[in-house]
Amino acid sequence: MKLNNIICELDKKGLIVLAGRPAVGKTTLALYLANSISKETDGKILYFSLDESKEKLGIRCTGNNIKILDKSNVDVDYLKNECEKNKNDLKLVIIDYFQLINTSITNTEKTIDELNLISNQYNIPLIITSQLSKISKNKRPVLKDFSIKYLVEKAEKVICLYGINEINKINTIYLSYIKGGDNIDTMTVMFDYQLCEFNIVDLKINAKRLSKINH
Repeated sequence: MKLNNIICELDKKGLIVLAGRPAVGKTTLALYLANSISKETDGKILYFSLDESKEKLGIRCTGNNIKILDKSNVDVDYLKNECEKNKNDLKLVIIDYFQLINTSITNTEKTIDELNLISNQYNIPLIITSQLSKISKNKRPVLKDFSIKYLVEKAEKVICLYGINEINKINTIYLSYIKGGDNIDTMTVMFDYQLCEFNIVDLKINAKRLSKINH
């Protein structure tokens, strides 16, 4: 079972949120998904890196069809324009990370609605990484830890990362679904960092009753 097939299916549109505290592996997981999915399609993958430079991320991207855009302090109009420029055979958009989108002109809720429109317009999944700030890095996140509830409400899937540990260059990330988990409650993912391309060493899934969102 492939992790990218569990998290992101190319034939299903909607917002997919990867949330967690700083330094728990959000960018690592997003880059893994970009690299892995690039092997399954010849279509374009747009990776908006609002935090790290293209030079820093470039060595970690192995897919020829991944386009990294590293402009900072961007607004939703910039994101929309770049998607329109690259609309031919666009398969996936990744934004890393949501809190760095400039919402001074378009408010946060409107920005989220516009991102959903991008997903619907091009019929693609749109992955967003998002920071959590109220919890310990090793504590499993819950719904109340999200400061932007509207993002959770509008997303198709919300996946939280926590408890990253490094043992002999192998990092373990624990994932839990807040929403849209397809009956998957938690996953343990071990990434091998010895190569530029991230390899999953182990993927364990614990199926339990999901924590649902009451609208």
